[in-house]
Amino acid sequence: MNRNDLEDIYSFDSLEAGLSGVGLFLMSGSLWLGLDRLLSQQSFELTPMIAICGLCVVFGGILLGIGLIMRNKKRGRISRIFSETTPISR
Repeated sequence: MNRNDLEDIYSFDSLEAGLSGVGLFLMSGSLWLGLDRLLSQQSFELTPMIAICGLCVVFGGILLGIGLIMRNKKRGRISRIFSETTPISR
């Protein structure tokens, strides 16, 4: 294991957490607001607020998906490092 491997893992960690957090925030908030607006209508009408909420749900889902993919890559890299190295005996 070298310094570059550690720097890659470190950069993936903060980026993955940021993307996942923003994606989850957008997705949950806009889904909640959009459903509230939809259920409070007498009949279905596509208002600009509902359309924007739908776009935010899609964009939040994309960000969340990218964050989860980056998390899996990070874990795969850590597993690979553990499988390639041997522990130091004391």
